[in-house]
Amino acid sequence: MKQMFRAGGLKLDKSKKDKATITIKINGEEKQFQEELVVHDWKEAKTESAASAEALEEDESFDWVLPDEGPQNGEEIKEFKQISYVPAVTKKTWINPRQKQSGSPAMLVSILLAVLTGLLLGYVMLHLFTSKDTPASSAGIGEQTSQPDSQPKDATGQTMVLKAFSVPIIQAGVFENGDSAESISSEVHSKGFPAAVIQQDGKYYLLAGVAGSVEDAKQAGNDFKNNQIDVYAKSIEIPSKTVDGVSESEKAFLNDSGQLFLSLSQVAGNASLGNTLDSDSLDKLEEKYPVLKNGVDKANKKIAVMGSQLKQSFDELKKFSASKDQKSLFQAQQSLLDFLKGYMEYK
Repeated sequence: MKQMFRAGGLKLDKSKKDKATITIKINGEEKQFQEELVVHDWKEAKTESAASAEALEEDESFDWVLPDEGPQNGEEIKEFKQISYVPAVTKKTWINPRQKQSGSPAMLVSILLAVLTGLLLGYVMLHLFTSKDTPASSAGIGEQTSQPDSQPKDATGQTMVLKAFSVPIIQAGVFENGDSAESISSEVHSKGFPAAVIQQDGKYYLLAGVAGSVEDAKQAGNDFKNNQIDVYAKSIEIPSKTVDGVSESEKAFLNDSGQLFLSLSQVAGNASLGNTLDSDSLDKLEEKYPVLKNGVDKANKKIAVMGSQLKQSFDELKKFSASKDQKSLFQAQQSLLDFLKGYMEYK
């Protein structure tokens, strides 16, 4: 069957199964073109696939022929030698860590800041310590050396050594705790007797009076025992010490104060035993020690207080000499104990 399709100037002839004819009309003339078409039949394709599979199986059954390992006639066996491979050693460059750090700007800045900080702290500490008073090294009555210091009240501050001395006392107790000693001291005061607490060798001593000798102190202790106050007599040592920055007037007082204290203690001790006070003896003391008239001239506060305590004791003894009033005698003893405490604590 012949079918014709017309589309404008184009005619397609499909009358044949295996060929197709295309007729194109150009400028009134018809031209035919033929092209063989490939028609694929599925049955034929299946047959070709089966043939390919058989060919593949034949390829897989191919026998491989390997060469003989043994040498052929006339051929020499080649010798293979082992070659040892030594890897190349890479030379490393050693870097000195100190040399690396020495050139670090941050390290240099840190060192500079540390040096400046040390200098500043040293200056502050030097200024701080040189502005303070130099402390005393020991205790006593004594003589001067010639070293100026920061403690003097006038322009001629000096250092002096106070010599050691011993004094007979009436002791009312020894305590490990200062508060306990002060509590008993108040009880002694309440009964009309003198009392003072001094510290020595880590202990607290309660003193109730002074005397010219240990024997005089024992006899004077009977009045305490009659008032239910347990006391005993002994002699205590006042150690020597060095004091700094004293003026000429202070030096003169400190040189004489120890001996003056012992003289007044003997007078007060004799009066406690009921002995009559010789007014001439008191006048001689006043002439010998100007402090008993005028106190200490141009003295610091502590020395001025000690001078007034000795003067007050002397004045109370003069009153007792005239009136025989026991209160004056006890007040004289109290002033002497207060002087002894201040003297031992003075630095």
